[in-house]
Amino acid sequence: MSDEKKSLALAVQRRGLDPAQWSTLTNSLFPGAQPSSILMAVDYCRARKLDPMKKPCHIVPIRWKNPATGKWQDRDVVMPGIYEYRTTAQRTGQYMGRSRVEYGPEVEALGVRAPEWVEVTVYRWHAASATRVEFPARVYFREVCGTRKDHDNGGKLVANDRWVRAPIQMAEK
Repeated sequence: MSDEKKSLALAVQRRGLDPAQWSTLTNSLFPGAQPSSILMAVDYCRARKLDPMKKPCHIVPIRWKNPATGKWQDRDVVMPGIYEYRTTAQRTGQYMGRSRVEYGPEVEALGVRAPEWVEVTVYRWHAASATRVEFPARVYFREVCGTRKDHDNGGKLVANDRWVRAPIQMAEK
């Protein structure tokens, strides 16, 4: 076994993951992700007291410009998913649900037909005043949509694949 494989096996073992769990993480939950990125997601979940098998976070590849070198580099980051936000809200003991989601008129934006905006109100208990407090939020598709450069079209920004497949679902989250 190479030193690299030994090091990975030790890192997996130190986190208390058995072979079946590691196989599920690498082959089903985070397919194609680097092992170090999967370990980063496991560490994130442990720090937040979340079960990584419920996939509360996502491993997202990003390009960033290194300020020291001025060069663009690829890197994975762990980003919370809607499950993590809902779990955290529920754990406060103050979350009182949300309103029905409302949708604005359908528009064409970034190559996708989607609601111009999505609006929801979240309710939270305020113990000091013994009242339910409302937190309304409206997001605009053009501002929250994940994008990519369309190199076949002069580098124009378009919605990324996930937002093309499910623009309403993504905006609602």
